[in-house]
Amino acid sequence: MLAVTYGLAFGAWLVAQNKATSSPPTVFIFLQPPGVIPPGGSTTICCSCRCDSGKFVLYRNGIKLRTLELRGSRAEFSIYNATKSDRGSYSCHYLDGGNVLAYSNSVEVRVEDFHLHKPVLSILPGLEVNAGAYVTVRCTIEDSDAGCFLYLEGQAKDFPFLPKGQDNINLSHVHKGNEGRYSCQCFTGVSSIKWSATSEPLYLVVKGETSPQPHPTLLFLCVICCILGKLEKRMWGKKATVTRLQAEGCSFSFESTRLLRDPIGDP
Repeated sequence: MLAVTYGLAFGAWLVAQNKATSSPPTVFIFLQPPGVIPPGGSTTICCSCRCDSGKFVLYRNGIKLRTLELRGSRAEFSIYNATKSDRGSYSCHYLDGGNVLAYSNSVEVRVEDFHLHKPVLSILPGLEVNAGAYVTVRCTIEDSDAGCFLYLEGQAKDFPFLPKGQDNINLSHVHKGNEGRYSCQCFTGVSSIKWSATSEPLYLVVKGETSPQPHPTLLFLCVICCILGKLEKRMWGKKATVTRLQAEGCSFSFESTRLLRDPIGDP
């Protein structure tokens, strides 16, 4: 049992070392729901990272606005009854222990009147597909000279743009990263831009992919405990009970009974 205890302690040390030497977290920022909002509308600025603790500070055009503690791995800054004064470039800083550890990119909040027809979104061959399938996402609008943006909620990078005359985007070999809530929004003009409302959202489900694997350090911990448990059983004889390591997602549970310490060589 002592060997297994040492193994667990060593595994915990490996996890701690991994955290200590890891690079600063990557911070993501996105709007929920995405897109241009009308005066009086609302949106939520989401800041997220793979962090256990700390705070996010929200900035607009470089000016500090608010600070929120993490809830889970994110903080949500809501804008209600939006006005033109809420327009701007927003970003967030991640702090832990009073130190700024990471910065997000910026996201633009646009507050505009809507003048165009509302577009219609469709996903073919359907809203549930198998991993590896070929999917077409189509955004149609009555205004023939409009260009459109395709949104995937929670996506931090630039959204695909559908220029005038193109109403769809094709996704080949879809995977879990393509899963989520899609919508689209259209506009016309260059110097004087007119916007549509955002389409009704559709949720794409991608089936058939395997679940994410546990962190490699934790897998290494499993191996250590397994080997040491077998060595311990050989050292202390047949009456030794077996320590069972059960992996469940990212958590581990240990089940053992009392070890009967017998000398080597006893029948």
